[in-house]
Amino acid sequence: MGRKRRKKTGSKKLSPAKLKSDLIKHFLKNPKKRLNAGQLAKKLKITDSKNAINYALESLMKDNLLRHIADGRYVLNKKEALRTRRQGSASRYEGTVSLIRSGSAYIIVEALDKDVYVPASLLAGAMNGDFVEVAVRFLKFKNPEGRVVKVLKRNTTKMAGLFQRRNKYAVVRSTNPRVSLTINIKKEHYNDAKDGDRVLVHITKWRDEKDMTTWGQVKRVFRELDDHEFTMESILVENGFSSDYPPEVMKETNALSGEMTLEEIENRRDFRDVLTFTIDPDTAQDFDDALSYKVLENGDIEVGVHIADVTHYVTPRSALDKEAFTRSTSVYLVDRCIAMLPEKLSNDLCSLKPEVDRFTFSAVFTFDKKNQLVKEWFGRSVIHSDKRFTYEDAQLSLDNVGGLYHKELTVINKIAYSLRDEKFKNGAINFETDEVKFLLGDDNKPTGVFVKSRKDAHMLIEDFMLLANKRVAHFISTKSKGKPI
Repeated sequence: MGRKRRKKTGSKKLSPAKLKSDLIKHFLKNPKKRLNAGQLAKKLKITDSKNAINYALESLMKDNLLRHIADGRYVLNKKEALRTRRQGSASRYEGTVSLIRSGSAYIIVEALDKDVYVPASLLAGAMNGDFVEVAVRFLKFKNPEGRVVKVLKRNTTKMAGLFQRRNKYAVVRSTNPRVSLTINIKKEHYNDAKDGDRVLVHITKWRDEKDMTTWGQVKRVFRELDDHEFTMESILVENGFSSDYPPEVMKETNALSGEMTLEEIENRRDFRDVLTFTIDPDTAQDFDDALSYKVLENGDIEVGVHIADVTHYVTPRSALDKEAFTRSTSVYLVDRCIAMLPEKLSNDLCSLKPEVDRFTFSAVFTFDKKNQLVKEWFGRSVIHSDKRFTYEDAQLSLDNVGGLYHKELTVINKIAYSLRDEKFKNGAINFETDEVKFLLGDDNKPTGVFVKSRKDAHMLIEDFMLLANKRVAHFISTKSKGKPI
């Protein structure tokens, strides 16, 4: 019998920047070692090709960090090593800017273990979210420090600010004290803005080495907004979000009829005659998940977790699909939500409102008399929500025997307790912290603040959503391996 090969463990394939970083760190720890690509691959357990490692070594040599000696070996440049001990080595990486309150920033570099600190004076005009090239000095016992060499890709395309007219042109200065940016506006791009107006500007040309001026066009005048509304719009704009949707997205949205055909319903499991309800915050405008409850003939309890079927309306590569991908999430401010999808979808067709039929994806679980999971089903479905509970309403029903659906909520809550106990027995960590909630007046200005308490109504929803996510992940994993479900 031939000798079995031992499987390699702990090896890794790295990005070019990470490869350079790991190599120079090894040489800095071993300043007298003379090593070639093969020896380095073995010592650092790197699976990259020798060509990739040699390329990284040559790059480090060009940075004057290494010296090339005989037989393809390299050694740390001793002169550079002394400088490194004093002030750190300088090398170039690419990363994303994350501004902090002071106006300085940290550059998030995938190849480095720690973020790179850059003072405001060395940002070279880079703004939050920009992708930049940064020269880095590695300091002993400190975060690496650096300076922005070049902005490779701009994240900011819009800015809210104050419009000020000059003789031949106008300027718009950001109202955000963290953003030091002035945009020049040609007369033909004023869009009826007047001196002193607060405006939204689309940036058309960023300053560069040849022209240090940034140019833009006024896209919207906020003359009708009060200070509060303008502040909210500014927060959205400066973080890359918008309360408006592109025309092509709205065209697709307006064309959606919401008609539920018999053919589509017949292709789904029908839960419309099963007790179903939603439990959400009192301020919620859209309801994207629901629970159903049914007692089976043998006494087992069937609980369904139903999620709005957005894919029925948002098809792959459509304008809606691309916009949702770009936004990635809904954005919640103190007094409003900027939905990932237009209101017709988020607050209507894909909202599991009471007393209307809705298409959903469902994870349905059957529990025995000991609250043990004995059966599960996953698939497309159609539901009809009987009740929209707030967390407070649901808690009142749980606490009072005469409450609406008290019996059903109590049974579901007992199952949730069993799921929670099992979760913690298996090593789950309780990350629960106090959540602060603001009270708003009629003008949407804060009038008070309190710590939000979490009760059973909150936690039972979380427990069933967690169960659904976990079991769906297991279902997909098992199916992908070709095992019978």
